[in-house]
Amino acid sequence: MSLLGPPRIILHVARMQAMQFGQSVVAILKRDQRFHPHAYFFLKDALDFTLKRIAEAHGGQARHVSGPELLAGFRDFALEQFGPMGSTLMSEWGVCKCQDVGDMVFHLIEEQVFGKQDSDRREDSGETFPAATQNHSPTGVAAAGHGFILARAPPFVPVTIMNPVLIIGAGGVGNVVAHKCAMVPEVFGEITLASRTLAKCDAIAAAVQQRTGRSIATAQVDADNPAQTAALIRQTGAQLLLNVALPYQDLQLMEACLAAGCHYLDTANYEPQDVAKFEYCWQWAYQERFEQAGLCALLGSGFDPGVTNVFTAWALKHHFDELHTLDIIDVNGGNHGLAFATNFNPEINIREVTAACRHYENGRFVVTPPMSLHQPFTCPEGVGTYEIYRMYHEELESLVKHIPTLRRAQFWMSFSPTYLQHLEVLGNVGMTRIDPVLFKGVEIVPLQFLKAILPDPGDLGKSTTGRTCIGNVITGLQDGQFKAIFISNICDHAACFAEVGSQAISYTTGVPAMIGAKQILAGNWNQPGVWNMEQHDPDAFMADLNAHGLPWRCVELTPAAAASFRVA
Repeated sequence: MSLLGPPRIILHVARMQAMQFGQSVVAILKRDQRFHPHAYFFLKDALDFTLKRIAEAHGGQARHVSGPELLAGFRDFALEQFGPMGSTLMSEWGVCKCQDVGDMVFHLIEEQVFGKQDSDRREDSGETFPAATQNHSPTGVAAAGHGFILARAPPFVPVTIMNPVLIIGAGGVGNVVAHKCAMVPEVFGEITLASRTLAKCDAIAAAVQQRTGRSIATAQVDADNPAQTAALIRQTGAQLLLNVALPYQDLQLMEACLAAGCHYLDTANYEPQDVAKFEYCWQWAYQERFEQAGLCALLGSGFDPGVTNVFTAWALKHHFDELHTLDIIDVNGGNHGLAFATNFNPEINIREVTAACRHYENGRFVVTPPMSLHQPFTCPEGVGTYEIYRMYHEELESLVKHIPTLRRAQFWMSFSPTYLQHLEVLGNVGMTRIDPVLFKGVEIVPLQFLKAILPDPGDLGKSTTGRTCIGNVITGLQDGQFKAIFISNICDHAACFAEVGSQAISYTTGVPAMIGAKQILAGNWNQPGVWNMEQHDPDAFMADLNAHGLPWRCVELTPAAAASFRVA
C-alpha cells in the first residue's frame, strides 16, 4: 500500500514563505490537534529532502513526488535526522502509522500548502511504509501491518516517576515550562505554578488544562521571601524548584531550596538589582552548602545560557580533542509588528544590551564599548541575513572556566536598526537608568517604569512571525588536525504559538528548562553541588532537544567559512 494509493498519484508543494506555512499549521490545529505542530514542519522538510533526492537521481531535473516516494523520503529523513530516536520522537508527535502521514498531507492540501491531482483521495492512504530495498539502510523502516516501526529502535517504555515540582514565575517562559512539564507526565507529577500575581498563574493553568488535559495547581508567593517560598516547597512536597522568575531573585530562591531540602534550577545567573553586573560568582559560592545538603543546583538551563553550553560540551565529546575558539550567535528573525518591544523581560533585556561588552581572548576578558563591533550574518535554511553585534553573555564566564583550552570566546546577538534607534533615544532621555529618581515625592526606577508601559513579551506570540536561529561556531583540533563545526537550532514563532501559546524566544528558553529538570529528576544530572550545564554529559539532553521541540543540526565548516561565520 502507498501513502496516497497507486504509484501514479503525485504531490507537489506550493511555494510558500515559512511564516505562511506556520499560519497554515495554526489553522489546522484549530480543527485537529492529533499531531504536534513540529510534525507538520518535519513533513515539509521531508518533502524538500525527497524532492532533492529525486532531482539528483534524474540529472537535476525536478518533478512531482509520488505518494510512495514521499513516504519513503519521510522514513529516510527521520532516520537521517534522529537515528534510532526517530520512532520515539514520531510517537510523541502523534505520528504512529502511515495513515497519520497521509492525514497530515491532506490537512496541508486543504490549506493549499500541498497540491494534489483530482484522483487523490484521503481514503487511499495506506497503513505501511514501502518495504525497504537494497538501497535502504539496514536501520530502515520495515512494513509491518500498522507499522511506523524503526528496525533496531529500542522500545519506548514510559517510566512513571511522578516527581512533584514547583515552578516560580508566570511570565512567557513560565507559561512554556508549565505546558512542557505537563506534556511529560511520566517524569513530572504534581505541578504547582506560583508567582506574586495569582491571576497570571490561573490563566496559564487554564491554558495548560485546555491544551494538555492536565490540571496543575497554582499558588501566590513572594519569591523575595525565602521563608515563604520554603513553606510552599514543603506544602507542595516539591522535589525540584524551577526558577523562571527574575534573576534578582536567584539567591533568595536558592536559600529557600536549602531550607526546605529541594533541588534548584534556573535559566539566568544572578545579578544585583541596583548594579548591571551579572556574574556566576555569587551562585558558585553556594557549592559547598548544596553539596553538604545533598542537593543539586543547575544554573542556566535556558537556551543561551543552557543549550549553547550543552552544544559546546557535545562538540568537545564527539568532534574535538580540544576547543580553541567559540562564537555563540543568537539571531531572532521574527517580526512582532510593533514599533518597539523586547522579546523577553524588558528590564533584563535592556540592562543586558546596554552593558559594556566583554569577550574572552588569550586568557583574559577584554572590555569594549557596548555594540561597538558588528557584522552581517546569513542564517541557514533561508531564515535571512541580519546584523549581529558582539556583547557579553554569562555563559562565556563558565565555559572558559570549565573548558580551559579555549583561546577566544565571543557572543553575538542580532538587533534591527529600529530597535537600536529606539534604545538610543530611550538612553539619551534617561529611561534606561537603573538608579532611583524622585518623581512627585516617590522614588521610581526609570527602567522599571519603562518595563511597565512596554508590551508584555508574553503577549507577543499571537502577532510574531518568522524564525530564530541560535548556534555555535566552534573550532579546534581533532587528531591533531584543524576542525570547525556549526551546531544550531532553528525555531518557528508560529509553530511555538500553535503548540503552547508563546513566541519562540520564550519557547527556546522554557523547553531547555523542562529538559534540564528532566535530567535532574531522572538521575542523569543529580549530583550534589552547584553545576553549570557544560559540566554534565550532554548526550541525553541533546536527544531530548530533538524529542521535545528544539531539533538541532551540526555541519562541518572549512577554515575560511568558520572565520567569516559563513554557515548558510
